[in-house]
Amino acid sequence: MARPRWFENSTPIVSFDRLEFHANDVLVVPEVYGRTLTDLPADVRVLVFNQGAYITFDGLDYAKTSPGAPYRGVRGLEGIMTVSHDSADLLSLSYPDVPVDIVRPVVDSSLFHPGDSVREQTIAFMPSRRAGEINQIMHILRARGINWTFSPMEGLTEREVAQRLRRSRLFLSMSDRDGFGLPPAEAMACGCYVVGYPGGGGSEFFDPSYCSPVASTAELVRAIETAISTPEEELAQAGERASHAIRSHYDVQGLADDLSKVFARILGAV
Repeated sequence: MARPRWFENSTPIVSFDRLEFHANDVLVVPEVYGRTLTDLPADVRVLVFNQGAYITFDGLDYAKTSPGAPYRGVRGLEGIMTVSHDSADLLSLSYPDVPVDIVRPVVDSSLFHPGDSVREQTIAFMPSRRAGEINQIMHILRARGINWTFSPMEGLTEREVAQRLRRSRLFLSMSDRDGFGLPPAEAMACGCYVVGYPGGGGSEFFDPSYCSPVASTAELVRAIETAISTPEEELAQAGERASHAIRSHYDVQGLADDLSKVFARILGAV
């Protein structure tokens, strides 16, 4: 089993066939296993960690699956954990008889912080979302005389992403049906001014007092122009407020508190 290298980690890795389960164990399983979750041993207590509520049913043939798939047939299912209020709402609609809990993501403050780099006239973005719309926006802005550099962040380590964000003045959020939307949160933590789509999960931290949420391409173009024409000091102050909001809420202690509540409910039922 290969260890991921795009971020620093030392997590123990054990293949499933070498695991031994005991009476009070709880197996936390990511939602990506979908239909195969029903293949888990019957005596194992299961907690599904669903980070992508909008893709829960991807790959499921409506005509060939029963109501409540893929989770209703999971034996020993204790509940679903997810990463945002938006996702919890969606999953609760899908599985009204299953407990759904929110466990907040963590933005690593040791990596994602404003720093003291000189910010460039750069608009950073993740090219994996709304690629066609990004191309359209770049053409529109160039036609309107705006020649800031667009900086796609791909093929970078987590540390390199943070370094790029600390040098960028704007971050373009192209979130689309996302469970949370970690890239714009990390950009805010680095002090970037974020313009773009909350994408579902991001609605809980896209505060108009320190960023510019939009709902259409035209709104996005106008919001970028407004941000570019805003005095640099004012933009930096908004970035500082965003950084404080993200780093003070999406931290390790907050996650620990959320997990404690979840497992107090589950283990208290033993």
